[in-house]
Amino acid sequence: MLSVFIWKEIPTPLQIAGIGVICVALVLLSFSRANPGNGKTGWSIPLVLIIFVLSGASLTASKLVHELGLDRQKMTYLLILFFIAALPCGAAYLFRPLLLKKLDIVIGLLLGGCNFLGTWSMLEALQRIKGVIFFPAFSSAGLAISSILAFLIWKEKLDGRGIVGIALTIGALFLVSL
Repeated sequence: MLSVFIWKEIPTPLQIAGIGVICVALVLLSFSRANPGNGKTGWSIPLVLIIFVLSGASLTASKLVHELGLDRQKMTYLLILFFIAALPCGAAYLFRPLLLKKLDIVIGLLLGGCNFLGTWSMLEALQRIKGVIFFPAFSSAGLAISSILAFLIWKEKLDGRGIVGIALTIGALFLVSL
């Protein structure tokens, strides 16, 4: 929405249809009943809202890098971003040290590398793709890919909603790319 109201990015009618389909797909993927969790929902809604707001703020900050003409300073942005992310983790480790195993370090390096490359790729994409198209596509594709990988790797079940959500995501990504 910020892309439309602040940066005046107007999608085409087909892209609007694709964004609408993405919204339906996100709902279907988010509320799939195949994996209901542990039944503890007391903090679920506030936590989802906090994640929603913080994720939106993070994505908007990435969009601002391009909109403020800072594309050449991407690496500085990434350095600051990941340094700030490391501060609370480092502080938590200092106050409550844990015994790190080799596997912990390998997983941390893999996740850090994926995060870095993902954020760098997002900054590159935002130079070329309107935010009004990129953000819904990014969200739905990420959720669909996560659902597929959870099914393939961890044998999590996909119910009808999840399967329809993945199918809609694929169709919607085609529509928004037109």
